[in-house]
Amino acid sequence: MINPKMPEQVFFKRISPVLLFLFLVLMSAVSLALQPTAQQIEQFKRLSPEQQQNLARQMGITLPGQQSLQQQQDIQSTQSVLPRQQMNQFGSGFPPYHPYMNPFSAKNKDDLPRFGYDLFAGEPTTFEPLTDIPVSSDYVLGVGDSLKVNLFGKTSQFFELLIDHEGTAYIPELGPISLAGLSFSEAKEKITKTIDQKMIGVKASVSMGELRSIRVFVLGEAYAPGSYVVSSLSTITNALVLSGGISELGSLRNIQLKRDGKLIQQLDLYDLLMKGDTRNDAQLKSGDVVFIPPVNSVIGIKGEVRRPAYYELKANESLTDLVSFSGGLLASAYPKDASVKRIMGSGERTLINLDLALEKNKSFALQDGDVVNLPKVLEKVEKIVKLEGHVERAETFSWEPGMRISVLVPSVDYLKPKADLEYALIKRYEMPSRKLEVLSFSLAEALAAPGTDSDPLLQDQDEIVFFSRFDPPEIDEEMDMKSMVDLASKQMSADAKNRMSNLEDRAIKNRITGGIDQIQARGASNLNSGSGQMMSQSVMGGQLFADQNLLSQPMYASLYGQEMIDQFALEEEEEPLKRVDIINEIIEELRAQALISEPSKEVSISGDVRFPGDYPLVQNMTVGDLITASGGLTEKAFQLYSELNRVEYNDKQMLMQNRLSLNLADPASLATPLKSRDVLQIKTIPNWAENNKVTLSGEVRFPGVYTINKDDTLATVIERAGGLTEYAYAPGAMFTRVALRVQQAKQLAEMQERLEADIAKAGIMSTNQTAISAKAPPQVEMSAAQKLLSQLKNTQATGRLVIDLEKILTGDDVYQVALEDGDELFVPRRKNSVTIIGEVQLSISQIYDPELNYFDYIERSGGMTNKADEERIYIIKANGSVQLPKKSNWFASSTQQLEPGDTIVVPLDAEKVDDIVLWRDLTQIFYQIALGAAAVGSL
Repeated sequence: MINPKMPEQVFFKRISPVLLFLFLVLMSAVSLALQPTAQQIEQFKRLSPEQQQNLARQMGITLPGQQSLQQQQDIQSTQSVLPRQQMNQFGSGFPPYHPYMNPFSAKNKDDLPRFGYDLFAGEPTTFEPLTDIPVSSDYVLGVGDSLKVNLFGKTSQFFELLIDHEGTAYIPELGPISLAGLSFSEAKEKITKTIDQKMIGVKASVSMGELRSIRVFVLGEAYAPGSYVVSSLSTITNALVLSGGISELGSLRNIQLKRDGKLIQQLDLYDLLMKGDTRNDAQLKSGDVVFIPPVNSVIGIKGEVRRPAYYELKANESLTDLVSFSGGLLASAYPKDASVKRIMGSGERTLINLDLALEKNKSFALQDGDVVNLPKVLEKVEKIVKLEGHVERAETFSWEPGMRISVLVPSVDYLKPKADLEYALIKRYEMPSRKLEVLSFSLAEALAAPGTDSDPLLQDQDEIVFFSRFDPPEIDEEMDMKSMVDLASKQMSADAKNRMSNLEDRAIKNRITGGIDQIQARGASNLNSGSGQMMSQSVMGGQLFADQNLLSQPMYASLYGQEMIDQFALEEEEEPLKRVDIINEIIEELRAQALISEPSKEVSISGDVRFPGDYPLVQNMTVGDLITASGGLTEKAFQLYSELNRVEYNDKQMLMQNRLSLNLADPASLATPLKSRDVLQIKTIPNWAENNKVTLSGEVRFPGVYTINKDDTLATVIERAGGLTEYAYAPGAMFTRVALRVQQAKQLAEMQERLEADIAKAGIMSTNQTAISAKAPPQVEMSAAQKLLSQLKNTQATGRLVIDLEKILTGDDVYQVALEDGDELFVPRRKNSVTIIGEVQLSISQIYDPELNYFDYIERSGGMTNKADEERIYIIKANGSVQLPKKSNWFASSTQQLEPGDTIVVPLDAEKVDDIVLWRDLTQIFYQIALGAAAVGSL
């Protein structure tokens, strides 16, 4: 009812929060789609936290971020002990005797934990007694206990009997009954019998209700010592759990239960932890004291045991008990080399070695602070032999006495194809010096005569190494990245190939620390960060380079598939070792163990053998054995004369050099014994000539591939090909050579790298100047530089050698060209055009007109651009030669200097691209471009 004396504003001011809250609850219950207004929410927020909680509690609603009363009660009743908090670096938040604050914690020097202390580790959160402990039938009832009675039959009734201070309980309608001092089973029988006698047709079911609480003390080295209220059924371990466990300064082996100052029971927790024995876990009574004395002797054990830790030992326990506590030794333990670290009475540390295989040492007496270490057996595996090298599976096999090579490798099927059956090695380490000794054998002879001297006996730890007759081909590190994925490219669709081409062009463009475009847009920061860097090398001038990690880029994985990329990587990882690599490793080990009295056991062979180099000197090794080890003589080897160079020292350590001439066709020479550091040189057959070949194509009567010798010249080969046809244009002949192509490609690569670096620097300088002066960057100069770079990228190294074929065909010795393997000559048809390239409006080829000079041809191409260098115009003749203004007078003469097939080049004015320092070196650049231009203009 509204108080008439209360002002209306005051009434609504008091009642509005309640109405607002009820309104919010109602709206949320009716429909989630309805939302309170902002004014209502703001009014509810103005209430104090206490008012909000009171309103929520009255409505039975839990506000966000708060737990309901029932949830709080459940948590409080169930979580009586929480895990211990972690200690910060200052040790705050822990009782004074927290285990991590003493020297025996898991943070000790040996990094060993303390055994058993984590069993009861926890922090008590409530002092409520534990009431969820099951009641046994011999439990003695006392004051405060209650019993639950259910009646069924004629009458259904439930009531609870509480034992009062006089030891009696009152049964409704039946009166009091004495229960104190009776066991639970006796009290149950007494109540049931009483009801049966006094209530006919009614049966009773009796169960234990709430137990009485008792107060006990947990003292000594407990985690949280103090007074605790526990259930009357609680035991020593229940009290330990409630108190948070035992500090690591406390003893686990001597927990004492005291009653009225007398020792009632002693509990050894090791019996509980290791045996599950709870016989000494006595039940507590009110006023009992659970006392935890300080720990006595703590011994550590580590190494190859099942449970390394610190353990507490009693006075009568020995090393055998410690090992038993740790769970026993692991199979990998080596008890013969056990040790004990001990702190002596003088304060010094000492180490005691023990052989635990001896029975007397198992009862070794330990002292407080000892640390026992059980080492691990050695990783070395005894009685084995290893099979390595050019074999199908490099494995380790069990060795047995009397084992021979033919037993280990009974067939050539154990080896990879193309295995060397004439030469293999056995690496053997002699005992006790463990020096390397090398033996050689022939598998073919061993399999042909098993059990003989040709089939050597094997010893424990021998390593047998087989070789291939052919080393794997060399992998060119400067391989084109396109050739790296050529196999995968064949399987790509047309669309994928187009995407790949676009990505490659973009990658090449951006490989200089993010690309020229990024440098102009972002400035110098990208150059330092290296953003966008995808390739460290490039494709240029016909010389092909590739980043070895290119296949790992996501764009290639998406196009070719990760499985194929992984296959490429796997093939690279599985590349077999070469013979020289395996032999050199053995030689280095032999050299390392050499002494002044025992020189390194090695010999060397050079010249025309398959695998020249150093080889281990085996027992009774001869010249023939060394030739066999090197893979045999090649077809160029000169057998009639070879040299054996020998270096020895006399008793006075003076050098003596001997040189022996050998005839390898003579068996006696092949049987010449070798000594350490001997060098055998195999010579080449005099005037040996490989099958060198050259290629003639174009307007020759019989084009094709011709075999040549050292005396052949270009004129003689053309004569063998029937000479030139009537359509041949000799001034335009192109002669190329492999060595020149490689050299020119390398030069082009260096130029491109320098030009790219100059463009990058120029871009950065332009960006910085633009940022300072707020002016537009010199786009004209940069675009010209990029155009030059693009031209240089498209310039192919042809390896062209400028020749005058007309003079060569005259037979004059002065103009003759000696041939090399791989030379090519292309004779084109007669051309009737002149080509104009460079800084002209339109680079085209025009019909040759003897009445026109070079200016006329330039004008017919639209004239020169504003970036052309008029003073440095030059002509590339059809034969590849270059005429510069200062070296000829053709600019002032008639048109006789221009001939069909010539190319007029209008170069870029270098002064207009000042930032590109590289292009001031015109002679070298123009010469390289001339080669490519001549190839286009004259062919």
